[in-house]
Amino acid sequence: MESIAEQLFLIVLNMMGIEHDVSYPKIEIVEQTVIFEKVCQGKKCSAVAYYNDTTETVFISKGMDLNNSVSDQAYYIHEAVHHIQNIVFNKKAIEISCDERLKLEREAYEIQRDYLIANNDDATMIRYILSRFPRKC
Repeated sequence: MESIAEQLFLIVLNMMGIEHDVSYPKIEIVEQTVIFEKVCQGKKCSAVAYYNDTTETVFISKGMDLNNSVSDQAYYIHEAVHHIQNIVFNKKAIEISCDERLKLEREAYEIQRDYLIANNDDATMIRYILSRFPRKC
């Protein structure tokens, strides 16, 4: 039986139209303060997960419930998109331009939004983020 993370990863592959095998990302559950340190320079912020393309690891906040929360599943899906971008398309955040990073981030938000909508969530927050998301640096 596949874990929920594996099931979600297969959904992401399908949503991205990827038909070949892609290795699952590693998953590490950490305190949210670890995520604040990495994503928000140590300040409290809304981040609950992030992807490290060097270690091919999705870091998720200890309080997330992938089994029961569609919202938490969508956060994982967003980070899984980054893993696929890294593995399939060789797009490492540190090696690409700011404009390319924005394009990849937009794609992750769009797939996150589509997953939420498909699971009866109106995705208000993600729609808002996308409406204000820059297209160029």
